Amino acid sequence: MDFLEGNPNPRHPLKGQVIGIVLTMAEAYRQLIGVPELRLHHVDPNIIPLYRLKGFALAPDLGGLPHMVRR
Repeated sequence: MDFLEGNPNPRHPLKGQVIGIVLTMAEAYRQLIGVPELRLHHVDPNIIPLYRLKGFALAPDLGGLPHMVRR
């Protein structure tokens, strides 16, 4: 997946649910392929607090936008 974006319509039935759906799918894929961590690359700094609530931590700086990891 290259990026995550929800529908801007405030009445969309999945409003506020997209991130949970995508992270659940990504976690299932991580387990299926047997890798020890889930990484998010080029995270928008404005949503780092949201990803922290989902169990992610900042990864070592690789240059550019922040990266986050969850083991």
